[in-house]
Amino acid sequence: MTAKPPHYQEYPQVYDKDMGATTVTIPQTQTITYVAEAAPERWSWCNLVTSVISFFCCSCLGMAATVMAILSYVDHKAKDYGRSKQKKKNAWRLAIAAIVLGITVIVLYVYIVINYMPQYQSSQTSGLSSLNNNRN
Repeated sequence: MTAKPPHYQEYPQVYDKDMGATTVTIPQTQTITYVAEAAPERWSWCNLVTSVISFFCCSCLGMAATVMAILSYVDHKAKDYGRSKQKKKNAWRLAIAAIVLGITVIVLYVYIVINYMPQYQSSQTSGLSSLNNNRN
């Protein structure tokens, strides 16, 4: 009997003389592993819409909030979720500050118009009527 080459000695072989074929059983050496990726975070358009609305209340802060919201969207598309979340928070804060500041300015303007304009108008009309009386 002849000696088998070394690479054949590693695996068991069965030789079937009737069929003239060799059957080789190879043990499985690879381990199959599944890596589950975390689902990507969803993008919310709320901060961008709020930033655009805040632009009409206070244009300076509203513009900064809109730019931050757009940068947050760009970072999210680049799958940089940490930066995106931070910029989203900053955009949200700027938008809320712009809305609060805009509403405060509008309320103050209405308050001044209601309380001081009638007095100003009455003083002007009384001054004009006194001028008209002096001419006659």
